[in-house]
Amino acid sequence: MIIIDMNQIALASVMMQLRMNDTKQVDEGMVRHMILNSIRNYVMQFKSEYVENDADVILAWDSKHYWRRDYYPQYKASRRKGRQESDLDWNEIFGVTNKIRDEIKENLPYKSVEVYGAEADDIIAVVSNSYSETGKNPIFLDKVMIVSSDKDFIQLHKENVKQWSPVTKQEVNGHDPDTYIKEHVLKGDSGDGV
Repeated sequence: MIIIDMNQIALASVMMQLRMNDTKQVDEGMVRHMILNSIRNYVMQFKSEYVENDADVILAWDSKHYWRRDYYPQYKASRRKGRQESDLDWNEIFGVTNKIRDEIKENLPYKSVEVYGAEADDIIAVVSNSYSETGKNPIFLDKVMIVSSDKDFIQLHKENVKQWSPVTKQEVNGHDPDTYIKEHVLKGDSGDGV
């Protein structure tokens, strides 16, 4: 199974398109092309080892509302503040990425998963753990490739769960998942405002 962090892919595509054209204007057609090309590239790259059929590709999307904000209003507050201070039109950016998300859900054969209140991270963790632990074959656990640069997924790594970083273009490894999660809990995560 391949699970792709689509919000990361979508926003990276927008930012790359804006830098390439040295503009503040989002080119919807180019962003669509970049997102679709990214999905195609990752499916082709990992298909032989991780995919038996189209149902083995999951595109995980963030919900517009995060359940964590209900309990901790400062969750990712620095990101919101950064967007407010930015000279980019974030309404346009999210409008374009949401439109493309809806087109992908409607037209691609892969499973697009968006759950109200959940982030793509939550979806990736639940699906990855469920699939790799129960698996379709009771003798061998199924393999999972997480496509995301988010280091929070290190806690999910095990023999049959790997992670590919689109940023570094290499497998994320070399960390002990148990040690990582303990350190992460104790130190917090400044990116999430925790």
